[in-house]
Amino acid sequence: MSGRAGPWARWVDLLATREPGTVLALFRIALGLICLHTVIDAWHSGVDAWVWVDRTEGGVIKVGKGHWLIRQLGGASMETTRALMGLALAGSVSVVMGLGHRIGAIVALQALLGLFAMNPVSGGGHDKLITNALWILLLAPASETLSLWCRIRRGRWTSGRSVVAWPRYLLVFQIALVYALTGMQKLGPAW
Repeated sequence: MSGRAGPWARWVDLLATREPGTVLALFRIALGLICLHTVIDAWHSGVDAWVWVDRTEGGVIKVGKGHWLIRQLGGASMETTRALMGLALAGSVSVVMGLGHRIGAIVALQALLGLFAMNPVSGGGHDKLITNALWILLLAPASETLSLWCRIRRGRWTSGRSVVAWPRYLLVFQIALVYALTGMQKLGPAW
């Protein structure tokens, strides 16, 4: 930090703080693996066929068609579900590998938003945490190290280049906020 006076200058200094990229890279890999697990588990267990498919095609409820990607793919059908799952898988692999992670993050994000929008009651708060984290990853320089992109650009898997620290601050704040609000809600008489 530069030690400048004033709240705005301190805020700018905080957001300009840099740190080694390893933590952000490990988060990128972990988030990509979580997205992969989410989709593969739904496919492997067969849940996708009845949770994200409309009742007219064998699903258990009338699923939503409000997300733009669902409309573009022809509505909530098994083909649409499989297409979104394929896009989510491809984007997640890109995120894990760190090659075009920003494109992979937006592809996985939009595909997962489409899947989650088809049946909002099929998921939980973790769906929103995953999609929020993908937004942050989209904006963060998360492939500076431990990535295929680093390997191609620098000839090695790791890099000593620093990255901005604000994505980590935002992720920690998000987790703290979620757990704090969850704890406060459990203080009510209904619990």
